[in-house]
Amino acid sequence: MLTAESHSCFAASIKPAATAGDRVRSGYEHPGSAIVSIADVEKRAILGTIRQLNGDKLMAARLLGIGKTTLYRKLKEYGLAGAGKSIGN
Repeated sequence: MLTAESHSCFAASIKPAATAGDRVRSGYEHPGSAIVSIADVEKRAILGTIRQLNGDKLMAARLLGIGKTTLYRKLKEYGLAGAGKSIGN
């Protein structure tokens, strides 16, 4: 059972990731960066999946749970729309 005392001990043991005075950078800067943008994670997931499937974008879209139109829109958004099969190589 969770009591008020155990709850406050648990809460006191948690350190905030950032405080109001901290400067937090958004986006991906280098591999050791603690903060990665959602767009960067999405881009890596899409490109990694396409590479693993040797350029099969339709299968990549299926495995990622998105439609092929969404996949092509995302590739265009990332400036990779004309990459064709070269993404998988």
